[in-house]
Amino acid sequence: MLGQCGRPQIIFLHIAKTAGTSINRYLNIAIPGSAICHKSAEEFDDAEKCELEKFDIVQGHISKIHLKKMRDDRFVFTFLRNPVDRVS
Repeated sequence: MLGQCGRPQIIFLHIAKTAGTSINRYLNIAIPGSAICHKSAEEFDDAEKCELEKFDIVQGHISKIHLKKMRDDRFVFTFLRNPVDRVS
């Protein structure tokens, strides 16, 4: 099932303190007209599969267990940061 944009569902796993807010903003601008879902981990816990499948982009503090609620045609990505960079 392809989304409204005709491409796989994009899932951004936001890990705290890794520029996730900037990535969220970029996705919102870069893919206009997309159905975007941004929830907290607790909200993903309560969300139903049928609710999340309709979104083109899903972003937030998602864990592996939440991915089962997303579409099968998905592209999942995240960013990591060197912890030393945060101290300097």
